[in-house]
Amino acid sequence: MRPTKSLFLLTLIALGFSSSIHSNDSLQDCIDTENNQQRLTCYDNLFRKNAVTKNSEQENLDTKESIFGLERKIASQQPDNIHYTIIGNFKYWKKGMKIKTSNGEVWVIRSSNKKYFPVQNPKITIRKGSFGAYLMNVEGLNYSFKVRRIK
Repeated sequence: MRPTKSLFLLTLIALGFSSSIHSNDSLQDCIDTENNQQRLTCYDNLFRKNAVTKNSEQENLDTKESIFGLERKIASQQPDNIHYTIIGNFKYWKKGMKIKTSNGEVWVIRSSNKKYFPVQNPKITIRKGSFGAYLMNVEGLNYSFKVRRIK
């Protein structure tokens, strides 16, 4: 075995022992406590830390697993399009342009085509497209921009 591999294995073994020693130290601290109430509190704190971590991980896993396969049902409960009025003067509609809606959402134009359409406080409609895309229409402009929500 090469020296670097053996040094690597030795380091891993040492780290494993040090982490188990650390957890045993906490347990040993509880064992060494002479006052019954303090010892009970020490045990409660020691085991509660482990239980809280495991419970939160399990709840997160349960939530992800509980919605698995229900994507279509969840998507069917969402609206097909949303209407907004955006405040400001706009002339050019181009890729990378950020659009802030009245409710604080921010959308960015992903389409590469640049359009000149001067308008003040335009009404827009954002609708679902194919393959998970979203399309934005500006009232009075016969063109759909591909957009993505960033906030």
